[in-house]
Amino acid sequence: MAEWGGPTNYDQFAFRGEVYAWDDAARQHQTSPEYGRRDVGTLRQRMDRIRVGGGPIDHAMEAGLLALDVTDAYRAALLARDVAAARLHRDHGWSAPALARVLYGDTHHAHRVRRSIDSIVDASAIPATWAEVAQEQADLQWAQARVQELRSLLTEARKLAAAHIHGRRNPITGRPDFGLPLDPSQRVRAIAEQTRLVDSYLVSLTAARNLAAAALVENAEWPLPEVSALARTSPAQIAAARRAVASQLVSYADPGGVVEVSDVIDALASRAQILGELQDEAIRELLAAGVGTERIAALSQLPVGHIERMRRPQIRNPRVANLAAQPRRASQRHAA
Repeated sequence: MAEWGGPTNYDQFAFRGEVYAWDDAARQHQTSPEYGRRDVGTLRQRMDRIRVGGGPIDHAMEAGLLALDVTDAYRAALLARDVAAARLHRDHGWSAPALARVLYGDTHHAHRVRRSIDSIVDASAIPATWAEVAQEQADLQWAQARVQELRSLLTEARKLAAAHIHGRRNPITGRPDFGLPLDPSQRVRAIAEQTRLVDSYLVSLTAARNLAAAALVENAEWPLPEVSALARTSPAQIAAARRAVASQLVSYADPGGVVEVSDVIDALASRAQILGELQDEAIRELLAAGVGTERIAALSQLPVGHIERMRRPQIRNPRVANLAAQPRRASQRHAA
């Protein structure tokens, strides 16, 4: 796993949600205003359903997929905005400071705008209906409004996903139980399935977070130590992702996004730890009931040797351990 179990091949993470995948035809379709309006409305409806009636808070899958879909929509909106800005720059000579004034209200972000429009190779990728000269400035303002709306929605979606991944604490045990069944055999099997999903998402999101952090260094000229602290990871992990930054949309360099994805990663790591504790408890319950080692290994998807080690009694009380060592010390004194 990324950061947890060896180096990550960042070349495989080329766009899909938080781990990106772009199709040229879909990219052109998603830059139309009609697509953007429908998409934002649909995403808001899904978020509202999850909040008020989407099931127990520990059902994290739907919330996580929503966050990925909002990310896709946000990227499409960023691309549409950057293409509109590139057209004004190319066709009408708008400067980067002038574009920054439209997008951000001042000229302080002119360097960001310049990098974004320079990265747009084909400004004709935007549909012809957007290309009318009289509408281009209005189109840019519309695109920026969509970017801001979706960026706000993305923050909400990531917070919602993190809350669902953390789960609701059981008032009796003080821990979330993640909707797991009570029967120990079914519980062990369900934990194994959840753990596999959590591990998979940890790999993907960690790579995405490192890419976004590396983009801050490369595209926004943030100092590496500062970005490392922001991302809650080592400078080496960010440096390893820097060579893959060319696959990023330049304007996606977003410190808030790095923090938000790190929050989701922390939630996943917490869930993984608690799932491990719940799994150990359920396995010991099965061992106490006389269930065979190989059967438990199959249910838990763990090696047989791991289950065998759990079967062996362990001395945990240090006083007992000290008493066990005393006869050897007495014999040594007698020999002396």
